[in-house]
Amino acid sequence: MSPADGLAEFSEDAVPTGTVLAYSAGPRQLAPDNGVFAQALATHMQQEGVELRQVLERVRRDVTQAAPSLNPTHTIALNTAPFYFRGAPTAPPPAALTYVSPNLAPDARQTPPDVRAPLVRGEDVSRLRDFALFRECELCPEMVVIPAGQLLMGSPQDEVGRDDDEDDQAGPGGQQVLVNVRRFAIGRFEVTAAEWFGCVDGGGDCVSAARGRGQEPVAMIRWFDAQFYIYWLSQQRSGGRTLARGGAAGPYRMPTEAEWEYAARAGAATRYSWGDQEPICDEAAGNGANHLRSCGESEARVVGSFASARNRFGLYDMHGGLYEFVQDCYADSYVGLARDGSAYDPEICPSRQRVIRGGSWRDNPNGLRSANRYFIGDNLRGDSYGVRIARTL
Repeated sequence: MSPADGLAEFSEDAVPTGTVLAYSAGPRQLAPDNGVFAQALATHMQQEGVELRQVLERVRRDVTQAAPSLNPTHTIALNTAPFYFRGAPTAPPPAALTYVSPNLAPDARQTPPDVRAPLVRGEDVSRLRDFALFRECELCPEMVVIPAGQLLMGSPQDEVGRDDDEDDQAGPGGQQVLVNVRRFAIGRFEVTAAEWFGCVDGGGDCVSAARGRGQEPVAMIRWFDAQFYIYWLSQQRSGGRTLARGGAAGPYRMPTEAEWEYAARAGAATRYSWGDQEPICDEAAGNGANHLRSCGESEARVVGSFASARNRFGLYDMHGGLYEFVQDCYADSYVGLARDGSAYDPEICPSRQRVIRGGSWRDNPNGLRSANRYFIGDNLRGDSYGVRIARTL
C-alpha cells in the first residue's frame, strides 16, 4: 500500500491492550495537511476533567464539522482506570435515593409512559410481582418483570410478508418452534441517548455518534458497544465495585432472541402485538409505529411516542423505531435453537453476524412483524440500530 492510497486499515482486534490508536481520517483516506485534527486534539487535551474517550469523541466531532469529507477514527484497548490528561474530576457525594418496597412497585401495563419507574433495591428485585415496573439505580433503564411462559416462535407458512428463516428449516417449508421462556425483566423502552451518555460521561467504554442526549433511542452503536454499556450499567448497580467482564458482570444483559419475541408478542400469535393490521404513523392509534412507509422520517422518535400501541406486557416501541440487538448469533433457521429460551451463541459466531429484531424507521410494515429477523455484523453501527436491556431474575 503506497502513501497515495491513504491511511491503512486496521483491525480493532489486533490493537494491543494498553494502546490508543487515533487516525485523522478514515481508512484509505488522505488527511489534508491543514492541522484540523492536531488543533482539535491539542485543544481538548488541555481541558480539565475530560476523560480520554471523551477527548477523542470531541476531536472526531470537531474534525467532522470542519472537514465533512473526513471520517476520523480511533480505537482504545485499555485495562486501566479512566485516563485524564488534565485533572480527574472529583465526584460529588451521591444524592440520597428513595427506594420502595417490592409490593409498592406499579404495574407497567397501567402506568403512563411519562411516569418514571420507582427505585427498587437489587436484593428485592426477585420479590417483584409479574409486570412490576422498576429501576435499580438513578441511571438504570426502566424495567418490566415478564412472567414465564411458552412461545410458538417464528411465523406460520401463510403469514403475509414472512421470510424463510422464521421456522425450523432453512429455505422453504418448516414449522414454528415451541420454546419455554423463564421469568426475566426487559426494558420498558429502548435505551435512550440520555441513559447512554450517562455511561459516556461517567468514564465507561461507551462510544456513540448519537446526535442528541435526550429521550430519543440511542443509535449509531455496535453490538460490542452495547455489551460495554451493559458492563458499565452493572457497575452502577453494584455501587462502582470492579466486576469481571465476559458474562460475569451482573444480571444485566441483552435479551435472547426467544425472550425478545416473547416480550414483543405479549401473548399474541398475530403479525404484530396488536393484531394483523399494518402499522400507521399515528401516535394515538393502537397500531401506531415509526416506520418508513407512513412516517417518512429520517430518525426514530422519542421513546414512548406511540403510547397507544403499548403492548399487553406494558412495553413500548417493540415495532419500529430502531432495530434492537439481541444476544444470539444469526442462523438461517431455528434448527439449532435451544428450547429453553437461551441464546444461540456459539463460541465462534459465523461471519460475526448478530440478530436484530423489531424493524426500524427505515423499514416497511413487513419488517416490523413480531417474527421478522434480520442481522448485522457485530462491529458495524448505523442510524437504525439500538438496544433494549434485559435482566436475569
